[in-house]
Amino acid sequence: MIVRTCIALAALAGCAADSATPDAAPDAAHPEPRDAARDDIVATVDAGGLDVATDAPVAAWPAPMRAGACTRVRTNLHNNTWETATVYDPRSRSIVWSGGHVLNSYVQSAYTVRLPTEDFRTVAVRPRRPPQRRCLVDATYADSIGRAVYAHGYIDHGSINPGNFLDNWTRVGLAETPGPWLFDASRDEWIDARPVGNRFDQRHHAPMAWDAATDTVYSLRDDALQLYNVRTNSVATRALPAALHRRMFYAIAADPAARRVVVFGGSTGQFRYLTGDVAANYDANVHHDTWLYDPASDRWEALSLAEHPPRGIPSVDFTDIPAVWESQTGNVLVRVTPLDRWVADPTLWPDAETWAFNVAARRWTRLSLADAPKFMGLLNYDAHRQRLVIVGGGRDAGARPALSRELFDCTLPTAGAALEAMGPASLRVESVAPGHNTVRWEPVAGREASVWRAVANPVPSVFSLVGSVMGAGELVDRTAPAGVAVVYEVRIAGLRPAAPAANQPRWPEGLTASVESASRVVLRWQSSAESDVVGYKVYRARAGANGVLISSAMVNASTFTDSAVDLSDGVVRRYWVTAVNRGGVESGASPQAYTFPEAPLSAEVSASAPGVFEITWNWPAEVRVARFDVYHVNVHQNTNSQSDPFGPTGWYGRIASIVPDRASGGAFTFRADPTDTSPHHYFWVKAVNVLEQRGFVTDIVSASDARFVPHTSSRYAPE
Repeated sequence: MIVRTCIALAALAGCAADSATPDAAPDAAHPEPRDAARDDIVATVDAGGLDVATDAPVAAWPAPMRAGACTRVRTNLHNNTWETATVYDPRSRSIVWSGGHVLNSYVQSAYTVRLPTEDFRTVAVRPRRPPQRRCLVDATYADSIGRAVYAHGYIDHGSINPGNFLDNWTRVGLAETPGPWLFDASRDEWIDARPVGNRFDQRHHAPMAWDAATDTVYSLRDDALQLYNVRTNSVATRALPAALHRRMFYAIAADPAARRVVVFGGSTGQFRYLTGDVAANYDANVHHDTWLYDPASDRWEALSLAEHPPRGIPSVDFTDIPAVWESQTGNVLVRVTPLDRWVADPTLWPDAETWAFNVAARRWTRLSLADAPKFMGLLNYDAHRQRLVIVGGGRDAGARPALSRELFDCTLPTAGAALEAMGPASLRVESVAPGHNTVRWEPVAGREASVWRAVANPVPSVFSLVGSVMGAGELVDRTAPAGVAVVYEVRIAGLRPAAPAANQPRWPEGLTASVESASRVVLRWQSSAESDVVGYKVYRARAGANGVLISSAMVNASTFTDSAVDLSDGVVRRYWVTAVNRGGVESGASPQAYTFPEAPLSAEVSASAPGVFEITWNWPAEVRVARFDVYHVNVHQNTNSQSDPFGPTGWYGRIASIVPDRASGGAFTFRADPTDTSPHHYFWVKAVNVLEQRGFVTDIVSASDARFVPHTSSRYAPE
């Protein structure tokens, strides 16, 4: 059973909302070669299966626009916006901010803060297991699960991240975890989604947008559209028009009322790092095209519009064109520098403009926003207050658009008529038996409600009428395909449909794997809170192979012991769990658990005396472990500036040869060599299971280097 409350319907209503000082440009190390065979950007598309844009009449634009205005409410934020991302979380009514670089440093960040919109104070988040340190992150908010979704990014500035499998799946090495990472602000909890099947490819400068109508996150990849389905915790790809191949720095937002994803502008590759003249590269590669994507039919449409935002200068300071969907009038809002030519010096740029795109009218309108910041900044739409929050973008950083630490709270001008009221809230579906579902919602007195159904698949396409009721809030559907995931929506005349709700259970959370011996693994997970879930299925896979069902019967508890496994080959086994409801509908896969140990929780370090350090951590009592390895190094280096960071003289190469200290329990005392005059010392911890397999690693922590203050420490106070 899936329940969507008023909060879960945020993208369709006004009750909630959508979505480091570098020493040198660190991501110049990631330039992309020019593609000589690149198709020129065109106003219409004639590829197979795509619409050809026409200059169709646009709807009349309502009443004249009134001016909006911004108020600068913060001038000294805890960080700048260099290669980071923010999203608005309607449940905590806060801006969530994570990743990027630690202030005034090359060091990457995994620190998370919230900025409650009641006063925009900085609230430090102290999760027990933080995400990996990354820059170049992108984010969106998935209201259906109440979590911010962070993805993309790189770890190449000396970050020691959780790790990934190397050497034919026999070792956890210093490698990136692809994610996505999901953050629940109500619990200060991060989850590595670890989807089964296709991995979520990391793509730098690839903004993301969550769509309430399909419960899916969309992002452009090199040559494909990448989809992360939140309901099923799964990744898929679809074809992109050739004109959007290698598109970066673009604006993207989903309009769930119009059931379209909007993409605007951006650059084909990183134009500033192509060979030849920068101005010529700008002219050839930076765009002001507008695209609409229909997820239901998998069709792209390139619009031919007489009026549109300028191309701007995306990529300077590695900034994307920010975009959000605002639910009052249903417009996609973007901010862009009003230039259509290359101007190298940002101090010579005109002030950024705010534009609104209305999908129904197929029209761009430039908004009047007084006292807005000079640069684009990061956009967040607070639908509770119907205000636009711009993080960064101020003049305080001079010629560096991404180094601003100011925050602006803005009223919005009226740019189009308000959307019609949203349909019934609290739409929920309960499976009674195979092919038998009960759909409930808040009734509207005197109004007829029609219930429509579509196969999830996982993005719903064609809806068919199930039935109608007058003034009621319930309909029983006995005609659904048995054992198939479907979604329902309720339509009432004069109201726009709320987001669909599915008969598919949520994927289980909290899966752990305790290796008791080479032939015994005990799995545990959190029980489902959904009333129609009747049991679970357990799957196992060897290395990267496909998984097999290992629970011969439905598992009725939230634990399972695998006694048929043979771990003597030293290769990791991956496990995942699904929930099954009374209708025989199976959920998507839980985040995977591995036979190699997870990273210990809540790593801390303090100096009890000069050169004496107390390292502590937590470990779940139900997960068996043989010991812990504690690592130490007395220097940190920027590996992005090293020609061979994994070589014998590179920082990663040096730390790979460090012999760890062994520890039991959750604490260890380290005494530095008395001759060691290093100003800082750094530590990290791994667990080792009963098979002598080392697992994932904690974040690097230091008692003195503020850039590596432990996430759970009371010393972490951004303000």
